[in-house]
Amino acid sequence: MEMVSEAGRSVERDPFYLSIFFLSLALIVTGVGFLKTNISTLVGALYEKGDPRRDSGFTLFYMGINIGGAAAPLLCGWLGQTYGWKYGFGLAGIGMLAGLIAFLRGQKYLEGHAESAHPERLAYQVMPGLTTERLIYLGTIPLVAIVWYFMTNQEMVGQLLSITGIVASIAILYYAIAKCTAKERSQLLVCATLIIFSLAFWALYEQMGSSLNLFADRVVDRVLFGYEIQASTLQSLPAIFVILLAPIFSMAWIGLSAKGLEPTTPVKFSMGIALVACAFFILVGGVEVAGDEKVALIFFILTFLFLVLGELCLSPISLSMVTKLAPKRIVAMMMGFLMLAWSASSFVAGQMAKLASIDSTAVDGQNISQMAQTYAGLYMQLGMIALIAAGVLYVISPILGRGMHEEEQGNPTLIARFYPSRFRE
Repeated sequence: MEMVSEAGRSVERDPFYLSIFFLSLALIVTGVGFLKTNISTLVGALYEKGDPRRDSGFTLFYMGINIGGAAAPLLCGWLGQTYGWKYGFGLAGIGMLAGLIAFLRGQKYLEGHAESAHPERLAYQVMPGLTTERLIYLGTIPLVAIVWYFMTNQEMVGQLLSITGIVASIAILYYAIAKCTAKERSQLLVCATLIIFSLAFWALYEQMGSSLNLFADRVVDRVLFGYEIQASTLQSLPAIFVILLAPIFSMAWIGLSAKGLEPTTPVKFSMGIALVACAFFILVGGVEVAGDEKVALIFFILTFLFLVLGELCLSPISLSMVTKLAPKRIVAMMMGFLMLAWSASSFVAGQMAKLASIDSTAVDGQNISQMAQTYAGLYMQLGMIALIAAGVLYVISPILGRGMHEEEQGNPTLIARFYPSRFRE
């Protein structure tokens, strides 16, 4: 039994219950793995090829996800801290069960897209009493065990992500060369390129849950109208911003498309990364304005706002992009590759956050200005990285846009007006 000190009180950490905690997380991770790739593919299936409403549809879908993202920290967190975490986690479980019931009851409205395209394959008898469908369900048991193992041996995660990423990249390149037509190959390579840029975006964005959370706790003035806001509560802001802004973005993409002004997907990605750069520069400016005092809360709120603006330019668009560009027979696999990039970005984000790490035992020994400058140094570097990445992507966006072929050729886009010759066949 491990004894640790937390906020001046003694905490007993039992290895057995810690292992059970990781098992619970492994079950969630495995379930989310099945959910995210398939639900995103399902949303894409609701739109025909070339439908200008696809990006808007994914933006609204993304808003729905963030309703839960905003409610969970507020409701489950409050219940857990007030009455006990067993109630907080229990409420989360009830919420997931309610979501499953709602999906099953509403499945009839999805026009068959939620059903298997080849039900006969699922019904195939692998052996007496064992169909392919049941075999898939049984296969989740060793999968959960594998995820559980890696969660308890986190030092191996970086190596696993690297190996998996290399293998997946080689597989996609091979498939593009050997199994695709010229048009499919071009679209698939554009898709893979944009997924790589999305990794860079998320590695920067995910500072929100690591170094930015510590920044808020240590150097941001969180007193508002005489009440001190908990740093963890501020984590609800991004989801709230998404809920408020997603309908605006959805209408904006449709409106721009109708006028022939909608940016191409690569340009939207570039805009998203550029907005992340702005978010970090705002925070650096807040540190400079604060001097020896704590950073004003408004700078932190604006940072989250710009991060979310970038997120809405890239995240739902990336889901839509995969369903548009990946050959239909491997859409789910490419969606998995996108999720792999998101996973890798979280690991990279953690490594970045270490650049500004401050020993928690030494926090009280440092003044506010010293800590703020440490964080500001990291955020200036990250902002410059984001700005360079956005610039590179913007420069090559005409080439990528042409590689997408007819998907966005129906309406001349803003970028096409600047590079008209690049879009002529």
